[in-house]
Amino acid sequence: MLMQSIKHLIETKLPHKKIEVIDLTGTEDHLGLLVVSDEFTGKPLLSQHRMIMEILGPEFKAKLHAVKLETYTVDQYEKKYGVKL
Repeated sequence: MLMQSIKHLIETKLPHKKIEVIDLTGTEDHLGLLVVSDEFTGKPLLSQHRMIMEILGPEFKAKLHAVKLETYTVDQYEKKYGVKL
Protein backbone atom coordinates (compact mmCIF):
# COMPACT_ATOMS: atom_id res chain seq x y z
CA MET A 1 0.00 0.00 0.00
CA LEU A 2 2.73 2.47 0.95
CA MET A 3 4.71 1.69 -2.19
CA GLN A 4 1.69 2.29 -4.43
CA SER A 5 0.93 5.56 -2.64
CA ILE A 6 4.49 6.78 -3.07
CA LYS A 7 4.56 5.85 -6.76
CA HIS A 8 1.22 7.57 -7.36
CA LEU A 9 2.34 10.71 -5.54
CA ILE A 10 5.52 11.02 -7.59
CA GLU A 11 3.58 10.31 -10.81
CA THR A 12 1.18 13.16 -10.06
CA LYS A 13 3.82 15.69 -9.00
CA LEU A 14 6.66 15.15 -11.49
CA PRO A 15 6.59 14.80 -15.28
CA HIS A 16 8.36 11.49 -15.83
CA LYS A 17 9.20 8.69 -18.24
CA LYS A 18 9.75 5.91 -15.72
CA ILE A 19 9.17 5.32 -12.00
CA GLU A 20 9.91 2.15 -10.07
CA VAL A 21 9.40 1.60 -6.35
CA ILE A 22 11.07 -1.49 -4.89
CA ASP A 23 10.73 -2.89 -1.37
CA LEU A 24 14.33 -3.64 -0.40
CA THR A 25 13.62 -5.58 2.82
CA GLY A 26 10.03 -6.85 2.68
CA THR A 27 8.90 -4.38 5.32
CA GLU A 28 8.06 -1.40 3.09
CA ASP A 29 10.20 0.91 5.21
CA HIS A 30 13.38 0.47 3.13
CA LEU A 31 12.57 1.42 -0.44
CA GLY A 32 14.46 1.79 -3.69
CA LEU A 33 13.15 4.52 -5.98
CA LEU A 34 14.12 4.87 -9.63
CA VAL A 35 12.85 8.03 -11.27
CA VAL A 36 13.59 9.04 -14.85
CA SER A 37 12.54 12.57 -15.73
CA ASP A 38 13.80 15.41 -17.87
CA GLU A 39 12.94 17.70 -14.94
CA PHE A 40 16.38 16.68 -13.62
CA THR A 41 18.21 18.19 -16.61
CA GLY A 42 20.95 20.57 -15.48
CA LYS A 43 20.40 19.86 -11.79
CA PRO A 44 23.09 18.30 -9.59
CA LEU A 45 22.35 14.88 -8.13
CA LEU A 46 21.71 16.29 -4.65
CA SER A 47 19.08 18.67 -6.05
CA GLN A 48 17.42 15.81 -7.91
CA HIS A 49 17.20 13.76 -4.74
CA ARG A 50 15.87 16.74 -2.77
CA MET A 51 13.13 17.14 -5.37
CA ILE A 52 11.99 13.58 -4.75
CA MET A 53 12.17 13.85 -0.97
CA GLU A 54 10.20 17.11 -1.04
CA ILE A 55 7.50 15.37 -3.08
CA LEU A 56 7.31 12.59 -0.50
CA GLY A 57 6.71 15.11 2.26
CA PRO A 58 6.78 14.55 6.00
CA GLU A 59 3.99 11.95 6.01
CA PHE A 60 5.97 9.48 3.92
CA LYS A 61 9.35 10.42 5.36
CA ALA A 62 8.05 9.46 8.81
CA LYS A 63 7.04 6.00 7.56
CA LEU A 64 10.32 5.28 5.82
CA HIS A 65 13.53 4.22 7.49
CA ALA A 66 15.71 4.35 4.36
CA VAL A 67 15.32 5.34 0.73
CA LYS A 68 17.78 4.43 -2.01
CA LEU A 69 17.32 6.97 -4.80
CA GLU A 70 18.38 6.64 -8.42
CA THR A 71 17.51 9.63 -10.58
CA TYR A 72 18.28 10.08 -14.26
CA THR A 73 17.32 12.27 -17.15
CA VAL A 74 15.87 10.30 -20.05
CA ASP A 75 19.14 10.65 -21.98
CA GLN A 76 21.25 9.47 -19.02
CA TYR A 77 19.02 6.45 -18.45
CA GLU A 78 18.97 5.45 -22.12
CA LYS A 79 22.78 5.71 -22.35
CA LYS A 80 23.38 3.78 -19.12
CA TYR A 81 20.94 0.94 -19.78
CA GLY A 82 20.95 0.92 -23.59
CA VAL A 83 17.17 1.11 -23.85
CA LYS A 84 14.87 3.65 -25.45
CA LEU A 85 12.11 5.09 -23.27
